[in-house]
Formats: sequence, structure tokens, C-alpha cells
Amino acid sequence: MSYLAFLASFGVSGAHPGGFRLTKKMLATLGLREDMNILDAGCGTGETAAYIAETWGAKVSCIELNPLMADKAEKRMADRGLQMNIHRGSVEDMPYEDNQFDLVLSESVLAFVKKPAALREMHRVLKKNGVLIANELTLLNRLPAHSEREIADTYGLDTVLQQEDWIQLLFNSGFSHLHTFREEPMWQQAQHDYQPSVNLPPELIENYKQHLLIMGKYQEHLSYKIFQGRK
Repeated sequence: MSYLAFLASFGVSGAHPGGFRLTKKMLATLGLREDMNILDAGCGTGETAAYIAETWGAKVSCIELNPLMADKAEKRMADRGLQMNIHRGSVEDMPYEDNQFDLVLSESVLAFVKKPAALREMHRVLKKNGVLIANELTLLNRLPAHSEREIADTYGLDTVLQQEDWIQLLFNSGFSHLHTFREEPMWQQAQHDYQPSVNLPPELIENYKQHLLIMGKYQEHLSYKIFQGRK
């Protein structure tokens, strides 16, 4: 089973690099308003979307491909009395209109999808001067090919990227005014809540053990970056 299957089955929220603590810190800097239209692209269990709606009253749309995560996001919204549609689909082909959103958030999503297709879609649905915020696992320095392959295989990635690779992808997708931010190493800030499914297969426990092994083995080489680009 994949790392994403582990996250979905355990209902891990704030599983992106830096955790929900970083999300709240980052959102506080964006000047969010009630009149803004925001997309959580790859919303997971809906923790960030719910927080934005409750804190700023902004209109938030969500899209999530994993059906188990989408189910848990819907339950979260219902439990908190939030009217929010969770669209089930891929960020590579989104159902939204052109120029619809003021802000697109993507937290540990782009690494798992076809990046050029997803970034083109995110650019398309943003309004003119709209902003993309992407929080992604980032390699601090090149490693031997077998080490990079070990990291990629653990998380089901096609490759692991350095900061300059991410910036080039955003630039090639039409984004400008690119900025990059980094906080503490991601293993120091993880903060999760859980909505575990029943009857968890033992393979999922092995996924988690492998994740911990990789984090320990490569902690000096892996971090996260927050990338900001403007349409």
C-alpha cells in the first residue's frame, strides 16, 4: 500500500510538511478576507479549508481525489456545521471556471501528481493577480541516485525536487513574482490529528515505519519550502 493510502486510512490531518502549525502561521500572513474565493486544491481531510472558513468566513472550495480522504473531509464539514462541497476529482483536470479564485492553496499535493498539468490548472482557475501557495517536500542538496530513488519510492513520487526545480516549474506554468519561504526542518513541526478507519491492514503500519526510517536517515537533506507565485 502507498504512503497516501496510509494517510487516508489513518485520517491524518496536517500531514503536509510543517504540519498544521505551519499552515496557521502561513495563513495569518496572507491578509485573508470574507469576500475572497479560495480553492484548497487537494484538501485531504479538510482541516485547512474548515479553519479558513471558520476564521475568516471566506468562501472555500475543495477538490480531493482520494475517496477516503474526501469522505472524512465531508464528515469534518458536517460535524462543524460548515456548508462546503468537496468535489471528488484530480487537480490535473478541475471543474472550475477560468479566473475564479483569489487564492489557491496546495499543501503537499504537487509532489504526488503530474506537476505541469496541475500547475497549469491552478494558474487557469486563478483570477488575474491571484496567488498560489504551495507547500512541498524539497531536497536541500543532490544525493546519490539510489538515495533519491529510495525517498521517491517511499512516498510514491516520480522524483524529489530541489528548490530551483520547483521554481522553474512554477515559472514555466505562467507564475511570476515568485517567492520562497522555509521554516524549521519539517520533522520538528509536525502536528496532526487523526480520524482512523477501522480494520487497518498491517501494510499501513509498515508504511508508517518506512516513513519514520526515511525521515531519520535523510533528515539533513530533506526540508520543505513554501512557494508563492502570482498569476
